[in-house]
Amino acid sequence: MKIAYGIGSCLLSVLLLTGCGINPVDKSAKTSQKSHVSQQHDKRLASLKAENKALKQQTSQTTSSQSVDKQQASRTTSQSESSQTAATAEQVTTLTDTQKLTITTQFLAWASSRAATGNMAVSDYYFNHGSGGLGDWYANTPDGQVQVQDNHQPGATAFNLHAIGGVVFYTAKDGQVGIDSTLKSGTTAQGYSINMDFDQPASKYLLADNGVVYEVALGKGTSVSPADGFGEFADNGGAGSNAPTSTFIISKDSAAQTELAELIRNTKGE
Repeated sequence: MKIAYGIGSCLLSVLLLTGCGINPVDKSAKTSQKSHVSQQHDKRLASLKAENKALKQQTSQTTSSQSVDKQQASRTTSQSESSQTAATAEQVTTLTDTQKLTITTQFLAWASSRAATGNMAVSDYYFNHGSGGLGDWYANTPDGQVQVQDNHQPGATAFNLHAIGGVVFYTAKDGQVGIDSTLKSGTTAQGYSINMDFDQPASKYLLADNGVVYEVALGKGTSVSPADGFGEFADNGGAGSNAPTSTFIISKDSAAQTELAELIRNTKGE
């Protein structure tokens, strides 16, 4: 009798729940579904965190790798520049004053036809200066300082590179083309004004004993003087206040580079 009563009570409870629109089975399934969704969300969140961590590690490794690459590139560039400077020093040819004059004279003759082709004049009056101190005169180049005038302060041994000579290309006021002897016929005070048209481009070629032609562009509306491109050391051979206002570059005139190298070889009998 008790058993029958218990069963009846259970059935009544089920009927009451069903009557209220609540299905015990559905409620259990929904609870299970929510639990499954929560587990999937947790797994997805964990996956995203792992991916984010991996991405940060990859970014850090990439940044580190790029930093190493930049350091290696910097070292390579520095080594290359040092190598070029060393190579330049090794290529220096010792020349007498007579040999330097011979090379400059022959280079001027070669430059004459180049100037005439461009309707320009050329002179070996590439450098001079007025009253100054007792220091050496020099030019700045990518390969270092080139001694242009030796006053023994600091002296020739203080320089790796020394000038053989040089030329200056320009447009002459009197229309002269090729070699112009007028440019250096004036006084030091007159400088280039005697026959150089400052409104037109001018270029100085510096011939160094490492076999390289260096060049500086001047003119184009600015006055030019024989001292332009050069500076002077102090009377005691130290760094002076009269530094060059412009820097010579390695000339891109390949024909001039070839000509100088050939003249040096011929003069040295190589």
